[in-house]
Amino acid sequence: MDQHVSIFLASIGVLALVGIVGLGLIYLLKIRRKRKNESLTSAPVMNLPQASPRLEKVQLHPALQSQDSNEAFISECLTCSLIQMGSSVSYGDNTCPQCGANTTIR
Repeated sequence: MDQHVSIFLASIGVLALVGIVGLGLIYLLKIRRKRKNESLTSAPVMNLPQASPRLEKVQLHPALQSQDSNEAFISECLTCSLIQMGSSVSYGDNTCPQCGANTTIR
């Protein structure tokens, strides 16, 4: 009987030791992750090169420049483009559910 009690107590001790070591590892990993996140967020911003003058000027698509065109050209709303391709459906009054634009092709 004494042998069973000592085996039981030894098992409890080993389990407690494993639990303490596991909790210590979890704590150390959390500290490491916190330091890593802090170092990433507090890292100095590198000096980025200035934007070239070529990128500062925006050139419009030719269909956007000419207002006389009979073609419907929708450049912003993806849903409008899907409606034109037939992959999506507009509301009953031919407006886009996303942006409200008229989707009829004249």
